Amino acid sequence: MARRLGRGTQKSSGAWVMDRNLRRGLIEIAYDTSPHEACGLIVGVGDAAWYLKRMRNVHPNPTNFFAMDPDEQLAVWEEVESRRQQVLGYFHSHVNTPAEPSETDLRWAVPALLSVIVSLADNKPDVRVWAGQIPYEGDIFRQR
Repeated sequence: MARRLGRGTQKSSGAWVMDRNLRRGLIEIAYDTSPHEACGLIVGVGDAAWYLKRMRNVHPNPTNFFAMDPDEQLAVWEEVESRRQQVLGYFHSHVNTPAEPSETDLRWAVPALLSVIVSLADNKPDVRVWAGQIPYEGDIFRQR
């Protein structure tokens, strides 16, 4: 059972949905940031993802890992809350590996948020959603 909510559809599973334009945006950000890993936050209301907030990757080894700038992250979080929106999840890219969480990704996963991983391996963009190490099998991407 689904109901309309904002710009998306809430699924009975509790997962959120994302416009296909946002999927394209994730891929563009990953390519723009390559060969470094991209990272950012997914913002929306309820279970409808509305937009992406690209963040600076400040990890000392940004080719293989990501770390969001904490000051930038706090500022974005406060901005989102002031607009009565929510951070629904976060994203990052894997330049040369599949769109599956690494051991480091799993160690730093935020349990309350879904994670989107964009892989650019083999020059075939692949976008997958994860709840920790459990893949979300449904199609969260919808045509507007």
